[in-house]
Amino acid sequence: MLKMIFSLLVCPICKSNLHWDVYNEDYKRIINAKALCVECKNTYHISDEIGYFLCEKELIEDSWQYEKNVLDELSENEIQQLLKAPISTLNDVDLYYLGQIKRQQGKHNTYNKLKVIERQKRYSTKYLKVMQGLFETMQNLISNKSILLDIATGTGTLLRWLEKANFDLVICSDISYYIMKELKKDLITRNTYEKASLLVMNAEKMPFLPKSIPFITSYLGLGHISDNKSFLNEVKRVLIEDFYSIEIFYPENNDSNHKYITQNCMEENLFERLIFDIANKNDLLYTSIKKEYVQLDAVKSGIIINKTSHKLPIEATEVTLNLLNIKNQQH
Repeated sequence: MLKMIFSLLVCPICKSNLHWDVYNEDYKRIINAKALCVECKNTYHISDEIGYFLCEKELIEDSWQYEKNVLDELSENEIQQLLKAPISTLNDVDLYYLGQIKRQQGKHNTYNKLKVIERQKRYSTKYLKVMQGLFETMQNLISNKSILLDIATGTGTLLRWLEKANFDLVICSDISYYIMKELKKDLITRNTYEKASLLVMNAEKMPFLPKSIPFITSYLGLGHISDNKSFLNEVKRVLIEDFYSIEIFYPENNDSNHKYITQNCMEENLFERLIFDIANKNDLLYTSIKKEYVQLDAVKSGIIINKTSHKLPIEATEVTLNLLNIKNQQH
């Protein structure tokens, strides 16, 4: 973990100071360390330069760990078919599973290339063009900034788009320790690890001092956070200037997608109206910087792998791709 952010950290549970025992460090990073909260006595640690700020009492499902194990569901014959098939004959679902194989093999460059092809096969030309425009707009918005906190970083899709932006450092965060370890390997492969610091944390309980983070970014983060009320309350607490996020919002109609979203209690993740309401109730100013309507096809199974890689959309629908800005009302 970069020493630059060391002074920003507090206990994510009670927000009290931490007492640190540093075991290994170099001039720039803390490599291994342990922290004890002086008030609630919860412990946290830094291992192999990755900060771990989940309370031991928290039982949190690691969806990325599921992706790691998803290959266990494939037969050896299916895996061999994927490895032998020409890339041009595979659809987006097959490419997703092939990418997981390559990532587990440590072939991160190949994995990144497959992700690009997967997106090209899954989405329409218009979708990809609109999304590229949103990424480029966000890149311009965060250029020449100091510290960025990226929420729900995952495999680093947004980071790959923002690499040309001139910022001092980015705090990559996710609730999954597994995916942070994978991201570190990928950043090192792409020679972009130098100004990145990796934290495993719950975005609803951030380990930062009040008004300590100048800018927050996310790509589809609101769709993956369990409690956006708690998350946006934390954004309000730690944010100095702007939170920028690219999100997909579904229409509130009575189709199969709407039913799935409501049955799985995902309304506050995928319906823009509810995100807007939550922001307002937290005295946050919500603005849509750029919004485009695009058609999404229903998810389908692979040609080789008779499974889907995503839950939505169940049926084709028009969604909004939205670059949103949230900031404190008093800013």
